[in-house]
Amino acid sequence: MRLQDTGEGAPASGETCEGSLILPCSREMFEAMKVEKEIRSKVELSWNDGWMEIRIKAPNVSSLQASLNGWLRMYKALRKIEEVV
Repeated sequence: MRLQDTGEGAPASGETCEGSLILPCSREMFEAMKVEKEIRSKVELSWNDGWMEIRIKAPNVSSLQASLNGWLRMYKALRKIEEVV
């Protein structure tokens, strides 16, 4: 995971944060996750040869943390479903 203060399009407080995760992922799992929408953060998903990258830009650290936690919970739930099925 990488966290970075981008400084681009920052709100009045001057804080904008970016994080990215690269996780092993099936194509089906990627397709299920890419329909999800974020409210406070901008999220980009990409898939390449069994790996998914989740890039998140958030207005502040707490929004970034909430978004990362949500995406990781969804990822973990889908992994468990794949194991069972």
